[in-house]
Amino acid sequence: MKNLKIQDSVEKSFRFSFQLKKFLPYFVFQLVVFAFMAIPIWNMIKAATMGNLNALSVAAAFASNFGTMMLGVLVAIVLGVLVQGTYIHNYRFKKSLKKSFNFAKKKFWSLLGVMLAIAVLTTIASLIPVLGWLLSLIVTLALIFGFQAVVLNNMGFSKAIKKSWNIFRKNWLGVLVAVIVMSVISIVIAFLFAIPMLFVLFSAIASFSSGTATAFSEYAVLLLLTGLVFLLGSAISKVFQIAFLTEMYMKLKGR
Repeated sequence: MKNLKIQDSVEKSFRFSFQLKKFLPYFVFQLVVFAFMAIPIWNMIKAATMGNLNALSVAAAFASNFGTMMLGVLVAIVLGVLVQGTYIHNYRFKKSLKKSFNFAKKKFWSLLGVMLAIAVLTTIASLIPVLGWLLSLIVTLALIFGFQAVVLNNMGFSKAIKKSWNIFRKNWLGVLVAVIVMSVISIVIAFLFAIPMLFVLFSAIASFSSGTATAFSEYAVLLLLTGLVFLLGSAISKVFQIAFLTEMYMKLKGR
């Protein structure tokens, strides 16, 4: 853990993530993903609750919106992988986001391979009785720098996974402490931006419970606006995480 300079990594990541030109594109990305995922779900709920609510109506609503929902999942995965690579490259090389995005496109399949490897291995680990959650956590920590290795060292996904594992094996305590620090800060950022939405939501619930049946419709605009504020905080939080992990990777990769 010596000379990891976690505080230095936090400060640099903060400066990067709170720049408007950095977090705003990520905010737009989240809006696009939310729209692709939320619209079919809303259509399913609306279709299922029109007329008699029964198993047949629910199944029909699900079937009619399944294709759109799967398209949303696909868009979220593809854009998520590209955005991850874009911000890693942009943090390290300080290029324009457009140039970083073009680089990420070239590494798409390797980045996707890392994402799928993490998803598959953590899922398998989590299925192991009793210790599944712990093994899943260890796998996550061991592979957490896979994306950085692909982008910064121009590796294929298998070599990137091996690189991330070697970093974790040699510095597991430092990686654990760094991830805990990152997680706490990310949660605090997201929570601060969630306060307005929570306040409005609790006010709407209180109004509804007191007998005002139109409470949620009356609060709809405020809920929408404060929800966007929360999404903005979520974008800053995520950009901070990417920047922090990239900074930590640069500190650890030569050890």
